[in-house]
Amino acid sequence: MPEKYMHPKLGDHHVKNWTILLTVNDAYFDFFRNWHLVYRKLNINYPIIIVAEDELVYEKLRPFQSESVTIEKSGHEDVDKSAAYGSKEFSKLVSQRPTHILRHLTKGVNILYSDIDMVWIQNPFPYFTGDFDMWLELDSNNNYCTCFMAIKSNGNCLRLIKTWQNSLQLEQEIDQVAFKKVVKSVTINISILDNRTFPTGWQYFDKYTEKQQESAIVVHNNWIVGKTAKLERFKKYKLWFVPV
Repeated sequence: MPEKYMHPKLGDHHVKNWTILLTVNDAYFDFFRNWHLVYRKLNINYPIIIVAEDELVYEKLRPFQSESVTIEKSGHEDVDKSAAYGSKEFSKLVSQRPTHILRHLTKGVNILYSDIDMVWIQNPFPYFTGDFDMWLELDSNNNYCTCFMAIKSNGNCLRLIKTWQNSLQLEQEIDQVAFKKVVKSVTINISILDNRTFPTGWQYFDKYTEKQQESAIVVHNNWIVGKTAKLERFKKYKLWFVPV
């Protein structure tokens, strides 16, 4: 399973025809609004598919629908809790992630899946360079983060995501744990995104200097548990833009 840290240069070839895939439940609708406000400032116009995880958020998302934004229902509309990492509610919520991704990969769509507890400081798409199947962050040493994944619609990725989906259907567990298991069983060419530009929440908020933080392309508000804690941290670092 070859891996390589990529350091993109101006003019590097990168995959085009990406579609952004997001999943949103009512408890985190304000985090979607924050992500969307920052995304719009980047002046990039990729198609966006938003999967509404419950009926309440579906109604709130409908005004965002446009020629470039599609709203879908997840089919699991009872999942509307603010699920804490590691809880049964959390596992139920994220176990649907490969299903949503697979639904669009099978249509020939290249997917960038992104969690919404993120802020895109710059356009991440030019960083998906080279002859790879997927681009992923590391959440810790040798532990892939399934919260931000650029995935080509090809045979290798289809097999991996299908295997991941099957694993979660057999045993409900944190999707990232299941992914780490199944990725070893398939042929896949993965590029690890440089953590200087795609840092974890622990790196960005707790380890990096202000100068190092300036290099971030995407800031992920992870390595902290609970919606309130995430919100307070975004506000502290001036990464919260939703008006009161």
